[in-house]
Amino acid sequence: MKISVIVPVYRVEAYLKECIDSILNQDFSDYEVLLIDDGSPDRCGDICEEYAQQNTCVRVFHQENKGLSAARNLGMEMAEGEWLTFVDSDDWLEKDALKVLYQRAVETQCDIVCAFYYSNYPDRQIRAWPEGIGEKTYHARENRQFLFECATYRTEPKKEAWLCTAWGKLYRAEFLREHKIIFPVGLRSEDLLFSLHVACHVERLHLTDIPVYHYRMRQSSIINTASFEGDKRIYAAVHAFMEEHQVIGEIQPYYYCIIVMGVLRNSRLRRKNISDRFTFRAAVQELKEYADLPEYREAFEKADLKASPIKTKFFLFLLRQRMYRTLVAVSVIYEKFLKKKKCYWK
Repeated sequence: MKISVIVPVYRVEAYLKECIDSILNQDFSDYEVLLIDDGSPDRCGDICEEYAQQNTCVRVFHQENKGLSAARNLGMEMAEGEWLTFVDSDDWLEKDALKVLYQRAVETQCDIVCAFYYSNYPDRQIRAWPEGIGEKTYHARENRQFLFECATYRTEPKKEAWLCTAWGKLYRAEFLREHKIIFPVGLRSEDLLFSLHVACHVERLHLTDIPVYHYRMRQSSIINTASFEGDKRIYAAVHAFMEEHQVIGEIQPYYYCIIVMGVLRNSRLRRKNISDRFTFRAAVQELKEYADLPEYREAFEKADLKASPIKTKFFLFLLRQRMYRTLVAVSVIYEKFLKKKKCYWK
């Protein structure tokens, strides 16, 4: 078996068939599909079983709801393929996705192949990167800090952290097993810790600018239900990783940026629920409670966001000045502007 496609499934009844169909219609034959039903309360479990009955390459596993990380870890444990790839169950693949990824893996003899993707909004599709970047193989010894940057926060304008997600990639299964790389259970942003471990241990990885993955942008997804307390646990885990692997110098500049962007993201999510003076004061108090923490203050002062949009720099200025009421007020106004522009997030 060449490839195992791992699909964690939870509350995606409206999108699941499109996802599975895109995998089963690949221009590639030697693969299996592992559908991990994470205790989904809708019909997802039944849909998975229907596909398994009709397709011998589909295997279904049911578990109590334990979260995305536990579902992916179960898939990794049960996978029989030489290579692993992850697909979120509300996303879908290009018809040649597995063929492109596998061909690059064989040609380059790398442990990981990363591909470009499309961001799919309700009303439009956007290519994640501009065309013309081409193909490149990275040798970790010469590019370790760059890989850490790509796994956390890209400071270069119009470039993204292309190593920070688990999907859209092909991993050599033996590489993950050898270094005991799994997803952290009980934490949001599980891809971040997973990707940092990958960047720390990989010797060679390949990047292709061929888009093979469709990332569906939805307001109700995990990234839009984050919390200050949840993010605080993530930052603690990242800091522990830096200390354990003695890579504080390489990662800390991006660690500061992660904290800033996390605070701004949570502030953005809170503004959607502000409807009166009470909820406004509560949002300001919550922001102040976390933004005044010593590790947050250090991040605000040392984060380098020179390449970020002007609005992000402005919000960082407000954080540095402890102008929390102003930040929340401006955020509410910005939210109204976004609604008029009909913006969506996953």
